[in-house]
Amino acid sequence: MAQLMKLLVTIALTFAITTAIITTRTTRTNPKTETFAVKDLRSPGTVKIKPGRFLAQKDEGGQGPKARNPSATNRCNKDSEICRSTEANPRMACCNNKCMDLLTDKKNCGACNKKCKYTETCCGGQCANLNYNKRHCDSGMIGVNYGRIADNLPAPEKVVELLKSQGINRVKLFDTDKTVLTALANSGIKVVVSLPNENLTAAAADQSYTDKWVQENVKKYTPATDIEAIAVGNEVFVDPKNTTKYLVAAMTNVQSSLVKFNLDKSVKISSPIALSALANSYPPSAGSFKPDLIEPVIKPMLDLLRKTSSHLMVNAYPFFAYAANADKIPLDYALFRENAGNVDSGNGLKYNSLFDAQIDAVYAAMAAVGFNDVKLVVTETGWPSAGDENEIGAGSANAAAYNGGLVKRVLTGNGTPLKPNEPLNVYLFALFNENQKTGPTSERNYGLFYPNENKVYDVPFSATVTPVSDSKVKVPVNTPSHVGQTWCVANGKTTREKLQEALDYACGEGGADCRSIQKGATCYDPESLEAHASYAFNSYYQKNARGVGTCNFGGAAYVVSQPPKYGKCEFPTGH
Repeated sequence: MAQLMKLLVTIALTFAITTAIITTRTTRTNPKTETFAVKDLRSPGTVKIKPGRFLAQKDEGGQGPKARNPSATNRCNKDSEICRSTEANPRMACCNNKCMDLLTDKKNCGACNKKCKYTETCCGGQCANLNYNKRHCDSGMIGVNYGRIADNLPAPEKVVELLKSQGINRVKLFDTDKTVLTALANSGIKVVVSLPNENLTAAAADQSYTDKWVQENVKKYTPATDIEAIAVGNEVFVDPKNTTKYLVAAMTNVQSSLVKFNLDKSVKISSPIALSALANSYPPSAGSFKPDLIEPVIKPMLDLLRKTSSHLMVNAYPFFAYAANADKIPLDYALFRENAGNVDSGNGLKYNSLFDAQIDAVYAAMAAVGFNDVKLVVTETGWPSAGDENEIGAGSANAAAYNGGLVKRVLTGNGTPLKPNEPLNVYLFALFNENQKTGPTSERNYGLFYPNENKVYDVPFSATVTPVSDSKVKVPVNTPSHVGQTWCVANGKTTREKLQEALDYACGEGGADCRSIQKGATCYDPESLEAHASYAFNSYYQKNARGVGTCNFGGAAYVVSQPPKYGKCEFPTGH
């Protein structure tokens, strides 16, 4: 009898194990990311399942499913397809019952539970120490357009001091004014100069003309003035003088002149295009150039940019798109505020800002004509602080939100949804309000500063500080120069646990000099975790020569271009 019972138990156990194996098995759902989902092959009602903590529980009273946990609907239950559909992002995977982006998440980098070291960042699904590998997650840069269509602007020497006081180390000019280029000499500020549209015909027709122009407007000022690029024309495709047919020839001659004077390695060429060059921009994946521009100018121009390792210059203004379609485009979507986002029906990518959507439309248009490898720089973008009654959305609060959100978005180092590992480089338009510009009121109100150097509104050139609208704070003319200097500070919005963990690493394995934040030392006050962590993070950052990726600490820190203020403590730069 005992043997019979033992046999029956063995049979029962074997049956149970076999049933478990048959009813649940894994199938690969995305070979590219090597992620897996659990596929349930059971018919409804054939097997009674004990409800899990995050699963819906069947109501025996016939009232339908009842959630055991309010967050149950946010859990993916090992099914990565749920993540890809609900997040509208093909890079998502279900890791530890949460949806994670395998290209950027430090704890799930390239695969679930593959953690990056504290000194590493997850870039494109790879853990990388950016001290040694800078190919992936470099943050973008912010510059500013210095327009001068006004009769009340400060002298160029004062403008240079203003730029330096704000930590702005890139500027774009619309000409090659002698006084401006001279004032920028030995400033540490990189400069983009422009050959105006009215000179394109001459530049296209005669190589000797561009030789002379480059010699007198570029070579004459280098290397003291750090000229890094030439904008040949500006929005030529919409020029009423119809200079489009001269553009590529003019660019080619300018490039030949740069080669002649041995400047082609340090000075690049391009020509800013407006988004009106696109025939289609929605959805972004369907971006395409106007057919009549493709063969005569777009392809030859992009080919020249590819051969010279130059960037396509793009002027992008979400303001215009919003003002013309305010009934269809949410304001928050245009201003980098929190919003539901928009999913591209063509590729499933999710967009949370109109700016990103516009830029990816240009990337898609370049790819459509065979130039997916050409990089892009945004040479103009901005939002007016005032406008006419019919200019919907113009105003200082919206301008502060747009430009502040854009600065934060660029400096955090993420690319666009279509090009997540390409840093965004952006020039804000513009430095000053220009009182002699024609057109609607908005044209005279794109400036970050009034001509008297007061701020129109506050846009900090750092990653996480929230801009204050309508601020008109005087920038002292005797502010010490901090151009090129940066510091690392703690992100006060992260958790205390994350800050403490990062602080422990910086002062321990990281080798930061933390003696000054010990009790009784010079930087012990203020006695707060954020202040102490900031000092430690900055010490680590400076010790590592301010290398890209050394001010991250898993999102617990960010870079600023103005000296941190924590009591009387002075943060060293190490340079």
